[in-house]
Amino acid sequence: TGCYMSIEYIIPTLKTKLPYYKKIDDLSGGAVKVKEAGKTYLPEESGESDLSYKSRLSKATYFDTFNSTVDGLSGLIFKKPITYSEDIPTQLEPMIENADAQGNHMDVLIEKFFVKALQKGISFALIDSPKAVDVKTKADEQAQGIKPYITIINAENVTSWKTTTVNGQLILSQVKIREFIQVDDETNPYETKTIEQYRVLEIGTYQIWQNKEGKDILIEEGTTNLNFIPLVALNLENDEYFSAMPPFMDLAELNIAHYQIFSDSRHSAHIASVPMLKMFGFDAEELKSIVISANRAVTSTNTDATVEWLDYKGDGVAVNETLLAKIETKMREMGLSVISQDKTLTATEVNISSAQSQSKLNGYVRALIDSVELIFQMAARMYGVEDGGSIYIDADILTQPLQPADVLALNTMVVSGNMSIDTMFKIIASGSFRLGDDFDIEVEKETISKDGLLTNDTER
Repeated sequence: TGCYMSIEYIIPTLKTKLPYYKKIDDLSGGAVKVKEAGKTYLPEESGESDLSYKSRLSKATYFDTFNSTVDGLSGLIFKKPITYSEDIPTQLEPMIENADAQGNHMDVLIEKFFVKALQKGISFALIDSPKAVDVKTKADEQAQGIKPYITIINAENVTSWKTTTVNGQLILSQVKIREFIQVDDETNPYETKTIEQYRVLEIGTYQIWQNKEGKDILIEEGTTNLNFIPLVALNLENDEYFSAMPPFMDLAELNIAHYQIFSDSRHSAHIASVPMLKMFGFDAEELKSIVISANRAVTSTNTDATVEWLDYKGDGVAVNETLLAKIETKMREMGLSVISQDKTLTATEVNISSAQSQSKLNGYVRALIDSVELIFQMAARMYGVEDGGSIYIDADILTQPLQPADVLALNTMVVSGNMSIDTMFKIIASGSFRLGDDFDIEVEKETISKDGLLTNDTER
């Protein structure tokens, strides 16, 4: 009879990646999501009371370098509008203006497609069309106004897949996609609830399944009249088919480490800044009546009694400060390394140039263009048109090369706390190493202290 396998099955290749994807999701949610995770990223110390931990968590500060880096790199790619070539079929022009059937332009979908891949290494785009009624031909579809639309799918929601080889080419033969849909809540006529379902696509057919009370229920099935599965992957790492590790996992881990150490440092500084009163030679009865305040003196019948402050030197706080500075420098270097030609170089050694086609970021752009053009090709074939046309994304990161001395100066300003990461990326995107006339170092420091890593001379 064989072994029953639930529709909720997750392919092992994906299952190994899920803990990393969860961590990336939490960091992508920023400081609020990280702090909401509580002990996941800020562990409770052995012997620490719940009350003490809650107090420490409430004072913890998370400086979001991960999202600043992802947003900065994405900004470099989409600093100019995407160019759609004249060879894109006229049938697809409405899809450019309304790519997701919700009014969003194709530019918006492409950027979302890329950012999700930048976060997790891979993202997916499903090309779908509304369910048709009494449709037999392409003309019937056009008469009903049925147009393809695109849905961006997170890496963790493509839960299993199969491939086959046709004429020497590896093609997707089956894929299972987890979806979340809104339905009416039968217990409350004013509410909706989210349920989980699975779409199983094979070449020419589809099925929709739900698991109810431990049983897999087939909700819907039908044919697609397609000789391919309309799912496109944007894989920035290209190590595995339909699977990838987050390219900035190391940066994410460092950002969490910074959060933990900064919390320890701040908590320790708080303790060190509040001296403790030390009293010797007082009997039990005397201690009962003693009140400590600025307007009272402490007396005792014991002439040898002493009162003094126990002050903590706080040498460990200084050690933490040094470690934090090293982590901050390394996180910034990781962001810059993606736009360098040699990923083994640090940010102080790279020479960033528009001619360096071997940089990771330029490789990411090429992968994005290929994936988007495949989306257009699949959408065109839904209309019976073979070629979907092409697009152009300006892959020249800089209009003028930045010399090593320029990069060193940029990195030094960021590391010293005199320039935010966002400003650094704006300068790189401008194509010229020049601080604008409106650059105000005091305003920049204030921005850093509020939104990014604190400056060296700002009280931590």
